[in-house]
Amino acid sequence: MQVIVFFEHKMRELPALRRLRDELVRRGHAVNIYSIAFEWYDAYRRAKKNGIDVLLVPWCYRSEQFWRFSPFYEVNSNVKMINLHHEQITPKLTECVLMPRDEAACMYPYHFCWTEHFKQGLIDSGVSKERAFVVGNLRLESVCANEAARQELAEAYELDPSKKWILYAESRRIDDISISKIRYDFHELANVTVAECDRYFNRWKESLSKTISQIKALPDDFFASYEFIYRPHPGSTIDFDIGQHPKIISERPISDWLKCVDFFCTWQSTSAFEAEMYGLPVVFHESVPIPAEERMPGVSDYFSIEDIGAINDKVLESCMRKENVAPIFEKYIGRYSELTAASYADAIEAIASVDESLPIVPYSKYWIGKMIVSEAIIKAMKMLGLIRKLHWPHTASMMYEDIPFGDDKCKDLH
Repeated sequence: MQVIVFFEHKMRELPALRRLRDELVRRGHAVNIYSIAFEWYDAYRRAKKNGIDVLLVPWCYRSEQFWRFSPFYEVNSNVKMINLHHEQITPKLTECVLMPRDEAACMYPYHFCWTEHFKQGLIDSGVSKERAFVVGNLRLESVCANEAARQELAEAYELDPSKKWILYAESRRIDDISISKIRYDFHELANVTVAECDRYFNRWKESLSKTISQIKALPDDFFASYEFIYRPHPGSTIDFDIGQHPKIISERPISDWLKCVDFFCTWQSTSAFEAEMYGLPVVFHESVPIPAEERMPGVSDYFSIEDIGAINDKVLESCMRKENVAPIFEKYIGRYSELTAASYADAIEAIASVDESLPIVPYSKYWIGKMIVSEAIIKAMKMLGLIRKLHWPHTASMMYEDIPFGDDKCKDLH
């Protein structure tokens, strides 16, 4: 079986995709992983040369996105496309962004779900229940504290291992490129009005401004007991100061930090679920009131504070989940299991065996040529170090950390 896997974000997706690849290779299948933004043509060329039976994609919610994948149906009309849905949780205001919106997005892909909660959402959106599979969450990692790893992080980032570590996971992106893209998604895909978009982003900006002010206002004696680690949203640009003592650290998968910190705090990051799974006290930081339709499902159910300055040992002890209360994370992301990669592989093999040939959705040959030229330009500009200097092309600038060219950590992908 020839399998091609597309990823979008290296840190978010690659560890899980490698585990899946290893399981499929162990079963005798050929698996190659490509960046959907920067290596589309390489993947298409391999499919034309070696054939393709299964195509795994990070998203496909509407026919305007489907043109990226339609050419693979020309290579093999019986190819099986599976939407991995790397994002499965979003506020009510924008939930349709993560749901298929038209016939192509419902009829062509199969869909992998972490839990029954998301599967039901897919079915409500028009996906046949036979095309939605609850396979678990491959992105979850085993929960095991590692004192050696904590010591390693302490030395690498000048953190005091004797203090309690607070991880603040950011979910807001306010740089112009990010806002432009998100605004498009909201307005074009979720039917959010321009006025609603403006209110949404103004709330982001106001809340982030208050968050920064609150961090900078933390007294010196706070840092005698705590290390405050601020983790920006992946791909976002940080152009502000948060004071002398807190550390801005974007490196390492978040699971590395969750295994080593003592507390977790966030505005609306769904990493709160993983933090709870890791047994950490979770604090929901609502620096500005969030309307119900903008609240991230589940995240606002955790212990809430308005001011970071309110954090102390007593508050953190209060926010621990009680033993007789069901964990919030189970409903939204499920539990870690060593068998998840096998569950994914079983589902992929079962789907691949289905005999169905779907009509080819027309696509533009001109677009393929445009992709070839675009990817060649980005590769050259990355090698010359021009992307960050020119902040162009916009996609490459916004997703700079996800460009695989020249990254030794991506050499094993294909």
